[in-house]
Amino acid sequence: MHNLHFIRTNAVSAEQACEKIYQYFNPEKQDLDFSKLDVNPDHFKELVNPYIAEKNESFASYLEGLIDPNDQFRLWDLEDELRGKDFNDTATKIFNFLENSGYELDSLENIFDFTILGAFNEDDTDRHYYENAGWDLSDCSKKELDISLSKEFDKMVNCFGDISDIDACAEWDQFGITDFSEEDSTIPKFIVILDVMS
Repeated sequence: MHNLHFIRTNAVSAEQACEKIYQYFNPEKQDLDFSKLDVNPDHFKELVNPYIAEKNESFASYLEGLIDPNDQFRLWDLEDELRGKDFNDTATKIFNFLENSGYELDSLENIFDFTILGAFNEDDTDRHYYENAGWDLSDCSKKELDISLSKEFDKMVNCFGDISDIDACAEWDQFGITDFSEEDSTIPKFIVILDVMS
């Protein structure tokens, strides 16, 4: 399911606002070298997707196929399976390995797929389209967003004003707005438009 979500942030331009939010959802990560993951291969021989030495080029290549750091549900299943067999240390080593490589695990951001569509400022003099993703953003403006948010929350909303009582924080799978802006900042505010797939 796709829905729109909005993030308010400070930036010097609409383009920079898009880049800033893109970096939030796509932090720099190290390449994963599974040969450096020090876990016992025997712990993987009885899993649903078992390690069978003869069917794999190496144990590292097996781990690379098994562990997808971008699939939170799969990681939770693997963790449950290992902990269910009392291989707690192995599960912990995998999660530490991934986190030390820059992957943020056990987070809502790892469950949803985010596409940055674009951004605009309050008076619509600075607008940037980042990715299309099939949405028509030609009517997306402060006025239209205020109307939509006001209907959604049954109260008058100014998306560039005080939104503390409707700030959706991390409810990414719902239509709403999340405030990442700094109130005391002299840097202008922008609304970044996201397509969230859940």
